[in-house]
Parts: sequence; structure tokens; C-alpha cells
Amino acid sequence: MYENKRVYAIVVASGAGSRFGGGVPKQFMPLGGVPVVGHALLAFEKNPYIDNIILVSNEVLPQTLKISKCTQIIKGGKERRDSVFNGLQAIDDEDCIVIIHDGARPFVNDNDIARLLDAVKIHKAATLATPATNTLKVADGDMKAVSTLKREDVYEIQTPQAFDYKILMQAHKAAQKHGLVGYDDCQLVEGIGIAPKLVVGSSLNIKITYKIDLLIAQTILENKGEYHEQTKPRP
Repeated sequence: MYENKRVYAIVVASGAGSRFGGGVPKQFMPLGGVPVVGHALLAFEKNPYIDNIILVSNEVLPQTLKISKCTQIIKGGKERRDSVFNGLQAIDDEDCIVIIHDGARPFVNDNDIARLLDAVKIHKAATLATPATNTLKVADGDMKAVSTLKREDVYEIQTPQAFDYKILMQAHKAAQKHGLVGYDDCQLVEGIGIAPKLVVGSSLNIKITYKIDLLIAQTILENKGEYHEQTKPRP
């Protein structure tokens, strides 16, 4: 509960993970003896603000992974947008806050969740983000650089992302009407004229996309305390 509003975490773990390769989806690969998605679920399970967890997944969780707040497991859809919408439809409380999180991000932390909820209270939509550290180019169809983005204005977007439930549902229905799939839920909210607040998150909050990312995650897991002190985001 956050300021008398229930908080639902929808964890999306239904993707096939084609870029990762192999027969097991990346979010169900073992990491320290627990599936990648299990780390995210356990983080929300232990967080005092989270009331309910809805897992969107086409796979079955190991019975040893006991998540008491996970009240529902919903089948995923064709696109990520469809999977999130399936999770939204499972919520019967319109006056709530909903957090959307990628099941392939195992290292969400309590501090970032708290700051995200503080931001959504004011702005109705918020997302974790980290400042871009590399120079970013725009390429044409021939892979030629046609322009350079101003790095100071560019952020890499993470999850969790948090929203007023009614606003996110409105954004999803509008996206369906206009055929917008979108890269994330913030883009859908932008489509109805709402600018999500960017909350600077931790660079440890990586997404497992390729096999090398799983090796990086294993290193983070084994040295989490040390990295937590060394990896403080820029203001």
C-alpha cells in the first residue's frame, strides 16, 4: 500500500527471447540457483509497498519459488503490449497504482521502487532511466550515420515503470485503436499526451538480452554489495 492506494506489480515474462538463443527463455535461465524472473519476483515480494504481483508468463514457475503476493499467473499475448494488457485486465481496482516490470531484469531494488512511487504520485506516469554514456548516432537504411543526438538529452529507459491505473488502461486502449505496438508502456502513455517522469535508476538494473548479459548478471550477483557502493548514478 502506498498512501492508501494498492500497488500491483505486473511482471512480464512471456517473451520467447529469440535474441538470447537456446531452448529456455532468458527470463527462466538459472541465476544463482533461481530463475532470472525469480529474482524480480522476490524483490517485489519483499517490498513493503507492493500488495499484489501478477505474473504474465507462458511458463510454470518452480514450486520451490514461493511468492505469496503472486495472486495470478496470466498467459501472455502476441506482443508485449498484449501481455501487459492481459495483466491490466486481471486487476479489479481502478483506483490503484500499477508497476510494469520486465521479467528479464533481476536486480530491481527497494530504493528505486520507492522513488518511482514518489514520482508517479505527482506525475501519474514515471519510469526508471539512466543517462546515456555513449555517443548516439541516427543511421539511414544503408547504415550511414546521418545525425548525432545530443547525449545530455538522451536516457536509456529501464523498468519498473509506474502508472496511475486508469491512465495506463486508457493508453493501452488508445494504442489498440490506432495500431500502436510501442517499445514500452511509457510510449503508449506519451501517445495520449502524458509525459512520464524520468527517475534516475541504477546501472545494476540490467536486462538479460544476450548470453553475455547472464554472465554479467552472475558477476553482479556475486559482488552485489561492492558494486552497489561503486555504481551510483549521475545526478
